[in-house]
Amino acid sequence: MIARRLGRAKGLAFRIGFLADTPWRAARWRIGLRYADEVWYTGDELRPWFGRAGPSAKEYTQTVPPDFTAPTREQRGTARSTLGLHDTDRVFNLVTRLDGEKGLDTILEALPALRCSSRRARVLVAGDGSLERWFRLQVDDRGLSSTVRLLG
Repeated sequence: MIARRLGRAKGLAFRIGFLADTPWRAARWRIGLRYADEVWYTGDELRPWFGRAGPSAKEYTQTVPPDFTAPTREQRGTARSTLGLHDTDRVFNLVTRLDGEKGLDTILEALPALRCSSRRARVLVAGDGSLERWFRLQVDDRGLSSTVRLLG
């Protein structure tokens, strides 16, 4: 994706540099894991990779609070109604800070495909940040206003 954004000449240079760097990247990865004070990861699928760090590998898990109860069918219906969502809408939630390092441009690129591949897809965006105005304008300019709802 990065190479595509750079254009033809810079993209080719990026690909060559990336391929040439592959063996060194693997060595840096091994050294970094071996000498890190702590390496945090989340998810079982990452355990084989980060487990190489030995005792410094720490798994981060989020636990459901003991007083949590799943919403009832009626509560879900009320929430959907309040947000203007139909029962058959496929809802995607995006809870994030709207800033440059969050990959908002990538999300915007993916939304048209999501809209085509899914039954009435709706994206709820909860968050604010330095790019909130830009993101809102991009949603409008790309004709995604019926798909994306910015909640703040």
